[in-house]
Amino acid sequence: MEVDVAGSNSVLAHALVSAGIRLSARLEPDGFSLALRGESDRTLVVETTTDLTKGPWTRLQTLVLDEAGHVTVKLDGLGAAPRRFYRAVEP
Repeated sequence: MEVDVAGSNSVLAHALVSAGIRLSARLEPDGFSLALRGESDRTLVVETTTDLTKGPWTRLQTLVLDEAGHVTVKLDGLGAAPRRFYRAVEP
């Protein structure tokens, strides 16, 4: 999923990451956030790359969904990269 942080909408994207896991991206004043929803206590790894076809994918953070099955991670802007891709995978 590509996230356009220059977009004007507060919700930038929604995606079904894997069976039972949903990801949403929201524009924030200081970057954006990724919200993940699924089964409670499920562990997910958020990874990023600047090249969707070649990678490599770099681990940003390991997250555990709370008792309600939610977790949100705030991310800074793109930095020097003109484009960045994110994914959530199970370890």
